[in-house]
Amino acid sequence: MTFFGLTNQDDTLLSPTPSAGGPQVFSRAMGSGFSIVVEGAPGPSKARVGPCASGVYNAVSESCTPDLSSFPDLQIEASNPLGNGSPAVCDRSGAHAGGVPGVAPVTFDPATNPNIINIVNDLACRFIDGTGAPIGRPSTYACVKHLPSEEYGFADPRSTIEFCLSTVTSVEEFPPGTDTTLTVRLRDVNGKVGAPAQIIIHVGP
Repeated sequence: MTFFGLTNQDDTLLSPTPSAGGPQVFSRAMGSGFSIVVEGAPGPSKARVGPCASGVYNAVSESCTPDLSSFPDLQIEASNPLGNGSPAVCDRSGAHAGGVPGVAPVTFDPATNPNIINIVNDLACRFIDGTGAPIGRPSTYACVKHLPSEEYGFADPRSTIEFCLSTVTSVEEFPPGTDTTLTVRLRDVNGKVGAPAQIIIHVGP
């Protein structure tokens, strides 16, 4: 993991609230209208970060094979329900679009939470590229705008891939008057999962 944070509605980086330690806190007046950005780079094994925000990476075709019964390469969960907390998986658009259930306490273990694979897929599949596909982005299609150049690129120059939920809408709105912890981890193309990272999104005064 090289970067985990938010951007404003104009795609510029949102600065966290100063804190004395622990996860960075991002304060928002409303629970929508911003984007969530996750970036990664190869770890000690030098294996590439898997590109799939939905499905499983196929090394032969170098593509993501649809599979909602397994974790994707982007694994993310929220401590509070987002939007209406709908248990349907990947219901991110259309007339019956719904939110994402919350996970508390944090776990990626199906033995602890039998629904965790569904919940992770439900949030991860909303991180799409410029064509609407649930996959990571290269730097040429990054969703972070840098000032003063107004050019787009990775938030961290060490990154090799970026996942963007752009933009959080009322469908997956963060609940008002709460602190919601987002926990994320990334998996490489060999199936090794990196250490998790966390941020807190505070909505309200």
